[in-house]
Amino acid sequence: MRTPLAYDAVVVGAGPYGLSTAAHLRGRGLKVAVFGKPLGMWREHMPRRMLLRSHWWATNLSDPDREFGFARFCRESKNKNDYPVPLEVFVEYGLWFQQRAVPDVDETFVSSIARQRDQFHLTLADGREVQTKAVVMAIGPHPYANRLPECNGLRAGLVSHSSDHNDFGRFKGQDVIVMSMPHCFMKREPPSRLWPGGASCGCPLTGSIFARFGNGLSLRTRASRPAGATGFWITCPISFTSSRKNGKTPTTATTNRVRLTG
Repeated sequence: MRTPLAYDAVVVGAGPYGLSTAAHLRGRGLKVAVFGKPLGMWREHMPRRMLLRSHWWATNLSDPDREFGFARFCRESKNKNDYPVPLEVFVEYGLWFQQRAVPDVDETFVSSIARQRDQFHLTLADGREVQTKAVVMAIGPHPYANRLPECNGLRAGLVSHSSDHNDFGRFKGQDVIVMSMPHCFMKREPPSRLWPGGASCGCPLTGSIFARFGNGLSLRTRASRPAGATGFWITCPISFTSSRKNGKTPTTATTNRVRLTG
C-alpha cells in the first residue's frame, strides 16, 4: 500500500481563481498541490472569438508580489492591452501566469474527497492518494450547468447547454432559440455570435435566432423559468401560443413532442 502524498493545502481546479489561490498559498511558504487542467473551462467551454467584458486593467490574475499582471504579459508577448480583450489572449495570459507562478500543476483530476479526522483524503483519477489539512475548491461553474428537466425527452443533439459549445458552426442554417436568465444571456452574448451577418459571427447563418428570457420579463416570455440557469440552445422549429384562462395568459412553447409551459 502506497503512502499518500502529504501537502499543507490542495487546490482543486486550475482556472484563474485556482491558480491565483495557489500562488498566494505558495507565497506563504506552504507545500501546495494543484490538480486540474490549466484554464480548462476557458479553453474548452467558451465560444471562439469571444470578447471579455472586463477591461485589461481588471483582467489580472493575482500573485503575492504582483509580478505577473496582464500589462507585463502584454509587453512580453507583444499583445495589445486594448478593450475588449479577446478570449484567446486571456487564455494565453492565463497559461503564461501558470507557467511562472504555479509551474507544477498536476493535470490529473480528483475522483473523491473524504474527511478523515483532522485531514482530507483525496483519491486521484489515476489511483494516487493525497492527504492535506486544507482543500480549496476552485472548479468553476461548468459542473453546475442547469439543464431543464422538461427537455430530457428530446433526442440527442436537439437541445444543449451553452457551455457545451466553443464553436457555433453547427448552428449554420438552423433556427435557434436561446432560453436564459438575462444576466447569463448577456454575459455569454450568443446572439452576436449567431445572428446572420453579425460582425462577431464565426460563419454566416441563414436561420433565425429568438431570445427568450425567464425571471418575469415581458416576452411572451416564459418558455421556461429555471432559477439561476444559463442558456439552452434548442435547434428546432418552435412555435409559441397563448390562451386566456382565469385572467392569466400562459405561454406554451411546442417543439416536436415536447411541451414547455411557463
